[in-house]
Amino acid sequence: MAEAICFVDPDSWQIVYANRGAATITGYTADELIGKSPLELTSDIAPEALRAAMASVMSTGTPLEAEGAIRCRDGSLTPVDVLIDRPDDAHILVLTARPTIDRRAAEAREREANELRARMADRDRIASDLHDTVIQELFGAG
Repeated sequence: MAEAICFVDPDSWQIVYANRGAATITGYTADELIGKSPLELTSDIAPEALRAAMASVMSTGTPLEAEGAIRCRDGSLTPVDVLIDRPDDAHILVLTARPTIDRRAAEAREREANELRARMADRDRIASDLHDTVIQELFGAG
């Protein structure tokens, strides 16, 4: 899935640029996103917390990573990993959002594979124990 990138004016807290990925993820056109506040697009972050996070990044220049959800045009929520950054001494914030759907699916596949490996190891151990028991019975009886 696409990666959303938006530039935010730290004075007005409005989006001044949005890439195609932002449009794809949100369901809004890039032009419709311009002028919106990121606060309008978040669902699970208190506006004060997001504003404080963006202000902190703006004042310190230290990027901030978080998990959240974007409220899309149709009202649905898209879980995302968010990076808020300020390019070197620029008076702009860059918000990057990557949908976590792909990451979570990969994590689920990895968990399933690990569970399968554990079951196979148990079956191998049981088969080995059974083999050893049969051999002992055969040679012990003879």
